[in-house]
Amino acid sequence: MRRMTGRLLGLPLAMLAGAISIPSTADANPGPKCTLTTPAAEAECGTITLAIAARTNSLDPNFGGPNTDYQPAYPQQGMLYRLDLDLVPRMDLIVSEDVSADGLTITQRIRPGAKYSDGSPVRAEDAVFAYERWKASGFSSAYIAQITGARAVGEDTIVWTLSSPYPDFKFALAGQFMGIHPKRQIEEQTPAVYFRKPVSAGPLMLTEWTPGTDLMVLRANPHYWAKPHVQELRIVVIPDGTSRLLALQQGSVDYVYTLPLNAQGQVDASKVSVFSHPEPGTFMLAVNNYAGQPNEALKDKKVRQAMSLVVDRKKMADIAFFGIAEPACAYMFKPGNPLHRCTLPNDGRPDVAAARARLAETRWANGFTFEMIVPARPQWAEAAQVVASDLARIGITANVRPLPDADITTRIRARNYELVLFRNAAPTPILQLQNWFAVPGGLWAVNTGFSDTAPAALLTRAGSSRDPATIVDLLGQVERLGIEDGTYSPLTSQFSLSGIRYARGVLEAVKPGEWLFVRTTPPLPRN
Repeated sequence: MRRMTGRLLGLPLAMLAGAISIPSTADANPGPKCTLTTPAAEAECGTITLAIAARTNSLDPNFGGPNTDYQPAYPQQGMLYRLDLDLVPRMDLIVSEDVSADGLTITQRIRPGAKYSDGSPVRAEDAVFAYERWKASGFSSAYIAQITGARAVGEDTIVWTLSSPYPDFKFALAGQFMGIHPKRQIEEQTPAVYFRKPVSAGPLMLTEWTPGTDLMVLRANPHYWAKPHVQELRIVVIPDGTSRLLALQQGSVDYVYTLPLNAQGQVDASKVSVFSHPEPGTFMLAVNNYAGQPNEALKDKKVRQAMSLVVDRKKMADIAFFGIAEPACAYMFKPGNPLHRCTLPNDGRPDVAAARARLAETRWANGFTFEMIVPARPQWAEAAQVVASDLARIGITANVRPLPDADITTRIRARNYELVLFRNAAPTPILQLQNWFAVPGGLWAVNTGFSDTAPAALLTRAGSSRDPATIVDLLGQVERLGIEDGTYSPLTSQFSLSGIRYARGVLEAVKPGEWLFVRTTPPLPRN
């Protein structure tokens, strides 16, 4: 598996310089007060250039696209709560909230004088409209299933009503789907027109971009309530991982979120910091259960159980992910998660005999063939090949097909796939499990046709509880139902290898997570 990247990345970067074409960008110029050794609180950064792996297709928070859509969009969106660098939701466009004694009514007040980048006021109706658009879109709408209503009271007050107390309320509203934009402008222009050049109630504002092109330019929003520590962010598209690495080493770009996994030894550590960036998610296999999916073998839960039993998760972590990932023993992500418990049979270690026995109980005891699609991201195809080699041990042939992110998204939405290797991430473990198992409204439940309603009821109870022991028990029940069904097979922890040339903590993805954080003065308030 290593040979797929080793032939290229094993060469010195100087030898690669003449062979790899780097997209033309303006010279990155963070400035003398924005170096690797500058404390983040003291940094004053000029222009920072971020390289991403694919074009941004939409800035609409309800488009439901990949991280190359919502990462650039997040600092431009107005947010009631914004995730800080440590993945904590902080009050942003609100200055107060009152929660009723029964926890079922939450009243928020918009920050006085809050404005969009064009000088127009942020109104309570804009937040309600953002919620209504999100709910109508169906994307991860399970996050807001416990919200029964939202209404604007005057220009500056929002009143939320809940069906039950919801401890994850702030996390749900701090995600990309709740991006706030002016209702009146969207309705006047239509969403398709407005989101080509939206105004911003976030720390950065859009100044240059055409959908589907390779350059986006953001500048500090002069109407934001706090001053960003970066004046300009240029986002360029460099699809090839080795080219992103070379551009970072040469100084053509300042920040790369996703580098090849052996980049650590390829850079000058005095100029570039390369680090493993944990994400609150899990790499997984996901099966299409919809009626139009022609592979009947994959629709048999005992087949899916056998596939999960034979996968060597540690081998995947070591070979495909260079030992950076941790083999999964449960669905839930592990970093910073006190609710995590191992639930997979044999703690996720492979059991070939048990896999063969389980497959022998089906009509496909002698195996079958299927297509496994996978995003063409660094080492993801190699991870899929590890899975394919393991499945071959019980007679199952997986034809691995790497595809660009946009093609993966299209095929998943069209339900035109058999099995996909992907990942599932969310700010909290309950929200992550909702993505998989909440019916209706779970993001991956919609993607796969998962239909068992029992886990959703358990998740609702867990999401309303404040007792850790009760929550752990309920989430364990959800995981065991998932293992029995087998639509999803958790593989390893989710992460990216990132690189940066300027002060850490000024502009980078939250930890753990993918949402883009921008440091400001004053900082996001401690709630």
